[in-house]
This record gives sequence, structure tokens and C-alpha cells, in this order.
Amino acid sequence: MNESRTPEDEPQLTPSAALGNATEVDAKARRAARWPAWLWLAMAVAMTVHLIGSPLMPDGWPRTVVEFLPLIFAVCGIVYSALQRAESKLLIRLVWPVTGVFVVLVLAAVLLREFVLPDGSVPGIVITGLLPAIPCVYGAWRVLAE
Repeated sequence: MNESRTPEDEPQLTPSAALGNATEVDAKARRAARWPAWLWLAMAVAMTVHLIGSPLMPDGWPRTVVEFLPLIFAVCGIVYSALQRAESKLLIRLVWPVTGVFVVLVLAAVLLREFVLPDGSVPGIVITGLLPAIPCVYGAWRVLAE
């Protein structure tokens, strides 16, 4: 019952069919890479709204905890997206640098707001709110433009 296959039994793969298969696999990988790009855009908007709106909260440790919670959720989302199997080469190259710069800029924004900028400084609030969105928007733009 152990039948061996002969080359005549195998369907022949033409060069054009091989190219079509490779193109299809590449398209699937690019489609799989789009959802982390949309996640980055959502993080950029949510973090900007959060950092600009957080000065309305009372001072003290609750405000600091609330400022770091979105950062923790964002990093978990990025790490989860980095562990996915089907990804584009561009996403693989961008996910850790975007994550690292995002984390550093959020920490810098929170520390600048807490220790450097005067309370109620509207330009400082807007700048520190927009700063962490830069790597997310850049990464999403690169992946979605591919």
C-alpha cells in the first residue's frame, strides 16, 4: 500500500504559475501587516487626546497612573502584533523602532509635563500631546503606503 509518486504524477509548476503564487503570498503578507498600521493610527489619536485631556484630571498619583495606562496597553498591542506570523518585511523592520520611539516620547512627554513645563501651559500641553503620535503616524504611513 505504500505507493511512491513519480514525477509524472506531480502537476508541473510553470514559471508564470510560480510567480503568481509568490505574488499572492506577498499580497497576503501585506494585508496581514495593515492591521498593526491601523493600530498605530488609533494609538496616535488616542494618546494625543489622552495627553491633551489628562491635565483636566486632579494632580497626584491617580493622574500619573492614568497617564501610563494607555502606554502599557499600546506596548502590549505592539508586542502582540510583532509576534504575529504573517507579516511584511517592512513591518518587521519598523515594529520595534516605532515601539521604542513611541515609548521614549510618551515617557518624555509625561516627564516634561510633570517636571519642566509650567502648569497650564497650553503650548506645552499641545506639544507633549502631539509628540508621541509622530512615530505611530510615520510607521502607519510607511506600512499602508506599501
